[in-house]
This record gives sequence, C-alpha cells and structure tokens, in this order.
Amino acid sequence: MIAKLYEDKVSGTITEAAFTVLIQRSEQEHIQKMKRLDMLLSEVKKSGQTTANIQNWASAIRKHLHLEELNREAVDELIDHIEIGERTVVGGRCSQKVKVFYRFVGQIET
Repeated sequence: MIAKLYEDKVSGTITEAAFTVLIQRSEQEHIQKMKRLDMLLSEVKKSGQTTANIQNWASAIRKHLHLEELNREAVDELIDHIEIGERTVVGGRCSQKVKVFYRFVGQIET
C-alpha cells in the first residue's frame, strides 16, 4: 500500500499533503494492529499457562484422590500457602478467617 501511495505521489495522482496524511494514517493503523497482535499473543500465552496449571493441579489431585489422612507430602504438593486472619470474638464465639492458596490454581472460593 505504501509503495502504491508513493507511486501515486510521484505520478502526481495525489498531492504531497494527501500523501502525507495517508502515510500517517497507514502508520497509525500499523501501530494499532501491532499492539492488538501483542495483546492477543499475550492472552494466548496466558491461556496456555492456565491450561498447564489446571493439568498440573488435576494430576496432583488424582495422586491424592483417595487420601484418608492428611500428610506432609500431600500438603507440600497441593498447598502453596495458608493465610490466617485475626481472631475476632463475636457473641462470645471466637472466629478466624483461614484462606488456603493451592498450587497451580490459587485460592478456591467455597
């Protein structure tokens, strides 16, 4: 397209001002398309990583599917970290929020 615009400018089919405007518009479109392509490629990469994480999680869960008693190996393989909130007393009852963050998938809301 740029080559055609240049030929039209040289042949006098379009003016220098029109050529400049069309070239600038073409460059802006190219920049926008490159940004969009980068964003889409980033989303594809993120999606691939998410899929891999889910597969790793499923594999770890299958390994411990019939676990009857929690052991160190299962905890190390399945849990990334645990957050314990402050203890609060409401109506004479103590409570604490506990958040479990699993490997590969993060926190699962229940």
